[in-house]
Amino acid sequence: MESNWDKNISSFIQLANNHEVRMIMVGSGAMGFYGVKSHTSDVHFWIADTSKNLSMLMLVFKEMSTNLTGFSAPVLIRKQDISLQFSSTSPKLELIANFIVNKSFSWAYDDSVEAFSSQDSSLKWKVLALEDLIVSKSKPQNIQDRIDFEALKRIYGE
Repeated sequence: MESNWDKNISSFIQLANNHEVRMIMVGSGAMGFYGVKSHTSDVHFWIADTSKNLSMLMLVFKEMSTNLTGFSAPVLIRKQDISLQFSSTSPKLELIANFIVNKSFSWAYDDSVEAFSSQDSSLKWKVLALEDLIVSKSKPQNIQDRIDFEALKRIYGE
């Protein structure tokens, strides 16, 4: 899962932890966590869209010296995600405000699983619970979600 990450992704996660940003790994990273090979090396996190969490997230971006100075109105009203690429060779970091899983962010956060880096045991993050990942993939937004759902069903059943 993290073999495709670069130091910027790890730094982002560490700084997010330092600032207590509430986020849950979803998408291809969560698929990899549960042993299902993904089609992309992009890293996706569902973020809590509270003003406090977004303020903490902005502190992370400032510490990382990104050019981001604030969030656009579509981000604030959960109509647009935040997408960053730290270099031309690094995976894209997608921060998703409006994620479909049939429960609130807080509930999903409480049910999530904690993952640790195999390269740095102090680096940790939350991963969407398997049951919630299956639910999210059962409501396909695109063809890849349908493929992911079928792969999860083959491995874990319905």
